[in-house]
Amino acid sequence: MKNDVQRKFGIALILVGFIWVIFPLLTPVLMGGVFAALLSPWVARVEGRRISRSVAAGVLTLGLTLLFLLPASFLVFIAVKAVSRQLSVLKDLPDSGSTGSMIDGWIHSPQVEAWLSRASEWFSVPTEEVLNTLGGLARSLGLKLADSLGEFLTQLPGLTVAAVVMIISVYFFLEGSEGLGRLTRKLTVFGPGETDRLIGKFTGLCRSVLLAAFVSGLAQCMTFAVGLLVSKHPQMGLVSLLVLLTSFLPLVGSAPVTFGTTLYTFLVIGRSEGLILLIFAAAASLVDNFIRPAVLRGAANLHPLVAFLSAFGGLQVLGFAGIFLGPILAGLAIAMVEELVAEEA
Repeated sequence: MKNDVQRKFGIALILVGFIWVIFPLLTPVLMGGVFAALLSPWVARVEGRRISRSVAAGVLTLGLTLLFLLPASFLVFIAVKAVSRQLSVLKDLPDSGSTGSMIDGWIHSPQVEAWLSRASEWFSVPTEEVLNTLGGLARSLGLKLADSLGEFLTQLPGLTVAAVVMIISVYFFLEGSEGLGRLTRKLTVFGPGETDRLIGKFTGLCRSVLLAAFVSGLAQCMTFAVGLLVSKHPQMGLVSLLVLLTSFLPLVGSAPVTFGTTLYTFLVIGRSEGLILLIFAAAASLVDNFIRPAVLRGAANLHPLVAFLSAFGGLQVLGFAGIFLGPILAGLAIAMVEELVAEEA
């Protein structure tokens, strides 16, 4: 008995040490598992053509890397560099006075000045004081965003390592999925049938969460891009890319970009162009509110409130990857509770 306790304690200690060692890379490994679950049905299809599992896993991993991960990383880098370049002028300005040509153009546009003049009359506040306050606020927000983007660029080496780890994890999860499934069935506290249902639930969650995010983001991007094309917006490419990237954020999504661009266009470029973008910004929001809940509830039966809370909490704890891992873990936890309740009943 004593030797058995010591043996279990030693195994637990080694496992804790192993997790402690790989903890900095745990998030990309988990994301690799998520992508592997998304690609797992294709492994069986490729194997059906008399191709070994290792070759099938390698082909799918290579396809995922070349067709999705590398282009997505390139687009993120381009967007960050472009926005950083737009905001870099703020760092060269004094603490007072001009806030940059783009911000000055918005604040001192005729429409904004006319609105601020009426507001200053109502509240007995000098117009110049309001303009200075708005300029200072815009400059402060711009500087914080510029610092955040600069910090992101300094972390590129670490992010590159994480991406490589994720790609390698995708391959080994796909290649060893059968052995991993057998190990899970041995170690789980649930019965064979319950374990199979939970594994199926996990793969369904991975597919639905990823598809909900990417399909919704792509639909929002394409919808607003049409509005930018119709209104002949000068920054169509950059704004469309920002819409796609911000669409993954929980709660707010791409709304700050779409409606912010609409407001800027209405005040600076023209009212007709602004009205066109307003229609397409509202359409993009409706697309997000329709597609995301439909995919999440249809494939994963995940309530929108739970999806939001888990995505926002995951973002706080795990960073950007938490937007996907949070809802997956929440859905898996709910599935486990349902299995326990059904077993007791």
